[in-house]
Amino acid sequence: MNKFKKINFFSHLQELRICIINYLKFFLFIALIVVFFSEKVTIFIIKIVEKNIIKNCKLITNSPQEITILQLKIVLYLSFAFSVPFLFFFLWKFISPGLYKKEKKFIFKLFLFSFILLFAGINFSYFIIIPTLFFFFINNIPKQIETYFSVTLTLELFINTIFIFSIIFLIPVLMVFLNKLELINYETIIKKRKILIVTSFILGAIFTPSDVFSQFLLAIPIILLIELSVFLIKNKKYLNF
Repeated sequence: MNKFKKINFFSHLQELRICIINYLKFFLFIALIVVFFSEKVTIFIIKIVEKNIIKNCKLITNSPQEITILQLKIVLYLSFAFSVPFLFFFLWKFISPGLYKKEKKFIFKLFLFSFILLFAGINFSYFIIIPTLFFFFINNIPKQIETYFSVTLTLELFINTIFIFSIIFLIPVLMVFLNKLELINYETIIKKRKILIVTSFILGAIFTPSDVFSQFLLAIPIILLIELSVFLIKNKKYLNF
C-alpha cells in the first residue's frame, strides 16, 4: 500500500514537473515574440502615460542603459500577463483528473471569476487609482518648479500599480477557495475583521510610496474586497460556490 502511494506521489510530481516545463516554454515563446515589439510597446505605453496621466509634464532618461532595462522589464511583465491563460490551462490539466464533477464545476467557476476580477483590477487601477495618484503627486509640486519625470520611475509606478491591483482583486477568489477547503469560515472572518482591516493598511504602507494618501488608495479597495469575500462566503449556497 505504501509502495503504491509512493509511486502515485512521484507520478503526480512528474505530471506537475511537465506542466511547469510546458508553461515555461510558453512563457519563453511569448517573451521572444514580445521582445521584437518591445520598442513599439514601450513608446505606446509612454504615449498613454504622457497623454492621459502626466499630461503637461515631460519624461526624461537619466542614463544610456535606462531605456533598455525598462524595455526588458516591460517584456517580462507582458510575457507574464499574456501567459496567465496558459498557466490556468496547465493548472487545470494537472488537477482536473483527480476531481469529482462537482469539484470541477467549482474550480471552473473560480477560474472564470479570477479572469473577471483580473480585468476589473486592471481597469480600476488604470481609470481610477493611477490618475488619482498622479494628480495628487503632480499637484503637490510648486508651480515655480519645472517638472521632468524619470521615464523608468514613472512607468514602473504605472505598471506596478496595475500589477498590484490585479493581484489584490483576486482576494475574493483566494478566500472563497480557502473557505471551500474549510480553512476559514464566515464566523472566523467576522471575528478577525478588525485585524484584516489593520493588515490592509499595513499592506498599503508596504506596497505604496511613503505617504498616507497612497496607503489609503490601496487599503480601501482591499477592505472592500474582503467585504465582498464575506458576502460570497455567506451566500455561497445561493451562488452555487
